[in-house]
Amino acid sequence: MPIREVKIMGARILREVAKPITADAISSQETQKIIDDLTETARSTPDNGFITAGIAAPQVGESVRIFLAMKEGVDRKNPEYNVFINPELDFPTPELVESEESCLSTPGLKGVVMRYKDVKVKYFDRTGTKQKIKLTGDQAVFVQHEYDHLDGVLWIDKVVSTRTIVYC
Repeated sequence: MPIREVKIMGARILREVAKPITADAISSQETQKIIDDLTETARSTPDNGFITAGIAAPQVGESVRIFLAMKEGVDRKNPEYNVFINPELDFPTPELVESEESCLSTPGLKGVVMRYKDVKVKYFDRTGTKQKIKLTGDQAVFVQHEYDHLDGVLWIDKVVSTRTIVYC
């Protein structure tokens, strides 16, 4: 499980819409390797003194609809991740929350964006089992941030105002 190089803002792949994984390909060696590499890369990459809360396949050069998001209630110094393959998001309420965000692909920057407080997610896990969950708070924010990567969107595209972007 090698640690992959994280693509930085300006890399073309970060602005592309990632391709879905076919049902047959979910259990393939290639897909499982991408998931393992994402996990290893996420666990090895500090984000503000903690292990990163999530990572998407395009960030490591793979244009496929896979991302990881930290499981609820885990230690951010030794996290576990949920694997989301071909996720679909639904927002059950229109309530928004401010989220201070940063990203491995925008090193040295952080800023405030608005995210939905709650999100329902339909997806396949790494075994190919269809899942459906409702997330709130930080978990909902992590998933929305990573999902955006699958559509070629970075958090900086959603900043509340340019005054909210700071160098850290």
